[in-house]
Amino acid sequence: MSGLFSHIMERTITVEATPWTLWKVLTEFSGYGSWNALYPEAEGAPRVGADIDAFVRLVSDKPMRTTLRVLAAEHSKELVWMARYALPGFLDMTHCFIIAPVDRYGSRFTHGIRVSGILTPLYAKALRNVAEPNLERMTQSLKARAEARR
Repeated sequence: MSGLFSHIMERTITVEATPWTLWKVLTEFSGYGSWNALYPEAEGAPRVGADIDAFVRLVSDKPMRTTLRVLAAEHSKELVWMARYALPGFLDMTHCFIIAPVDRYGSRFTHGIRVSGILTPLYAKALRNVAEPNLERMTQSLKARAEARR
């Protein structure tokens, strides 16, 4: 659900790969350029408090440089990061990734982005037209990449 000062996007998909495999693909930032439409470039470590230097296609098809601060990282289960654009409360983005086992060889992958702040209404159309399709492409590409590693 989105409001005037927030925009929420979420995707869930079942993947025929273990949570460990999904985690491995998700956190191999050096490989993002070959498959990730939302984050075409990232460098850093998936540990709490770490900064990940990245480029994101959030409001434009031209990647924008950003620093992602890792808020949570539990191997094969959860990764959460946040970016702030301008001052806190102007335009903030939180991206949460949840991995859960479905059966012995399958997983459910859910990820969502919450963009919030007083500038959110100015970017609502771009978020719908740029970020949401890139989020969907990222979801499908992650699935394909993880399933290819089975």
